Amino acid sequence: MSEEFIQEYGGVALVYEDGDGNQEIMLCLRAPDMNHFASHWSIPSGYQEKGETTKETAIRELKEETMIDIPNCEFVGTLHDTFHIYKYVTATKITPILDREHTAWDYFTKSELPLVIEDELKKLIKNNIL
Repeated sequence: MSEEFIQEYGGVALVYEDGDGNQEIMLCLRAPDMNHFASHWSIPSGYQEKGETTKETAIRELKEETMIDIPNCEFVGTLHDTFHIYKYVTATKITPILDREHTAWDYFTKSELPLVIEDELKKLIKNNIL
């Protein structure tokens, strides 16, 4: 008997860190016609495919949504029991090429996070990522 597949999600927080230890997170603005968190700032993320780990999901979704390809990432936390968040730190501000799911992007410091962002994600960013 096969196990039931539980739909989970993965996402990568891309963090720019300069030589002085200052950090900024890249967030993308979800398009207004998206089903989940339309017109909210978020990290690139998406649904897990069958046979994939959530880490593999996070890396794949980052590539699909921003054309940014990373070799690995570090687990930082889970939101709502099914949304697994990872982070990747880079010494270069990488410019994404956005897919149709997003309309804008920017880098933000811990003290300048946008107002329209899911509350639990904002807490995780402030406490575990930046």
